[in-house]
Order: sequence, then structure tokens, then C-alpha cells
Amino acid sequence: MNDPAQIFFIWLTIIFLWWFFHWPHQSFWKDLTRQRLFETRDKIFLQVANTDGAEFNQPAYRFLRMRFNAVIRNIDTLSLTNFLFLSYGLNQSREVKKHINNERKKIMETMSELSFEQKKLLLESEDKLHLIMLEHMLRTSILLAPLFWFFLNFMYCFKKFHALKRKLIQTKKIKRLWARADYMFYNDAHDLDSLFE
Repeated sequence: MNDPAQIFFIWLTIIFLWWFFHWPHQSFWKDLTRQRLFETRDKIFLQVANTDGAEFNQPAYRFLRMRFNAVIRNIDTLSLTNFLFLSYGLNQSREVKKHINNERKKIMETMSELSFEQKKLLLESEDKLHLIMLEHMLRTSILLAPLFWFFLNFMYCFKKFHALKRKLIQTKKIKRLWARADYMFYNDAHDLDSLFE
């Protein structure tokens, strides 16, 4: 172990792995996630176009489109560390929590005007957005990426991965966490009140 060549090789390997993870690996997953978001957004709005009575200027649809666009535009800042720290910071602010709850209430009120089929499409689309974000954060976390890869393959063997993913985004506590995540992306760039005028 005291052999200088061996020590040099170990350090070289560590430096290479660090470089690979922070540049080619991150770049690949950012591009892939952005592409998945584009495809999912387009597919959703094709479905909206084929849904009876659906209107693209309806606030709930506009809000969903805005959220997809905000995540696509800011995918470079989406990481597990940012997500956890910013979410914790937002959770400490009563004003922000009140603002998020009010936005959510407004969206639910506008959704009450929609048919059951339209509501279902919007809620499923929101889940898809959050699943893509979750998978991106896990795949680009230096600590969790290897565990996620192992866990993904293990769960696929038992064909339970999709059911587990649904549970990860549909519990009440997780829903509140995602509401803060959404707020992080769209709050600075958009005037949400204009959606409800």
C-alpha cells in the first residue's frame, strides 16, 4: 500500500470518477431529463387537445404548462441538495407557506370547473412531472446514484417499481414537499395572479 505508483493510481482513479460524475454524467442526465420533460409536456397537451371541452387558456392548464416550462428552464439547478435545503428554508417561512397554500387553493378552485376526466389528466400530469424530477435528483446525487441504480434493478426484478414510485409522490407529506419544490421554480419568474384574472 506504500507503493507510490499504487497511491498515485488510486488518487488518479478518484479524480477521474469525481470528474466523470460532475461533468459527463451530470450533463447526460440533465439533457435526458430535459428531453423527457419536453416529450411529457407535449404528450399531455396533445391529450388535452383531444379531451372534450378542454381549453388551453383555462388557468389550471396554464399553471401546469408554466410549471413544466419552469423546470425545463431551470433543470441545471435541480439537485437533491438544493431541493432539501431550499425546501427546508421555505418551510420555515410562514408567509411562504401561506402563499403556497393560497396558490394551491386557487388551482383546486379552478379545477372544480373541469370534468372528472380533465381533473384526472391534470393530476396524473402533475405526478409525472414530480416523478421525472425525483428520478433526476436521485440519478445526479453522488451519494444516491449508485444506490438508486441497484435499487431500481432490484425493484424491477419484482415488478414493484411503478407502484412504489406512486407512493413516493402521493402521500400528503410528500405532496406538501412537492408544492415547495414547485414554488422554488416558478415563483421568481412568473406572476401567478395573472393566471386567475
